[in-house]
Amino acid sequence: MTGTAALPYSPSLWNYSLSPGWTEQEVQVFRNAVMKFGVGNWAGIITSGCLPGKTNSQMNLQLQRILGQQSIAEFQGIHMDPETVGKLNSERRDVTRKNGLIVHTGKKLTRNEILQKVEGNRAKHEISEIERDVIELPTPLDPGEIPALLEQKRTRLKQLELQLQEVRQQITERTAYLVGQEQQL
Repeated sequence: MTGTAALPYSPSLWNYSLSPGWTEQEVQVFRNAVMKFGVGNWAGIITSGCLPGKTNSQMNLQLQRILGQQSIAEFQGIHMDPETVGKLNSERRDVTRKNGLIVHTGKKLTRNEILQKVEGNRAKHEISEIERDVIELPTPLDPGEIPALLEQKRTRLKQLELQLQEVRQQITERTAYLVGQEQQL
């Protein structure tokens, strides 16, 4: 599949699964965290406590989705707005995409080639230290906020379970209808 624009965020943001992925607010916090800590500094983001419960792997995958490309090596350590690159990538038509992400189809890049790309991207996309310093990230939850957050999550889980129950009921009814139609034939 070539030339198809990638979605800037995980499609699971809009599905009805019990694990709905990243909220729009979390994506915005993550975007700011990448600007503040740099691409690939997942330990810094985790230590800051701004995205509790998110893992290195989840952050890596989310960054790929925002950038619209599979490899993030050419941005390693750069303090940048990933959405800017994502918008540029979404307009590219001279690339091969897999699952909506740009994939490299040429020969494997050498370490020096990757470092050259990093320096080129740093010159094009890195934000200033002053810009980084003014970025404010949410602080870890105050223990007093946890009960309200848990209640909010329980309520959302109940809503999703009800939706799931409705879908299962529709499947059961549709299956019974189709079986009845087959028996009439």
